[in-house]
Amino acid sequence: EVSYPRRIGALDLIYTVEISDDLTAWPSPGVTSELVSIIANPDGITEIVTVRILPAMSNAAKKFVRMKVATQ
Repeated sequence: EVSYPRRIGALDLIYTVEISDDLTAWPSPGVTSELVSIIANPDGITEIVTVRILPAMSNAAKKFVRMKVATQ
């Protein structure tokens, strides 16, 4: 699972979780993420989003994850 902060109500921002096997190809074919939870922070400005990387990884598997934030 990966968690990241996100601004509440920022409709002009697009958050994308990207996953790679080798830090060269983003995203990895066949690898996706699913939303686990969204929890508002006490500041009223941000929330913590948690996603799960699919398929589940074995102990030997390595994946790299980065967040891409872009404006519309």
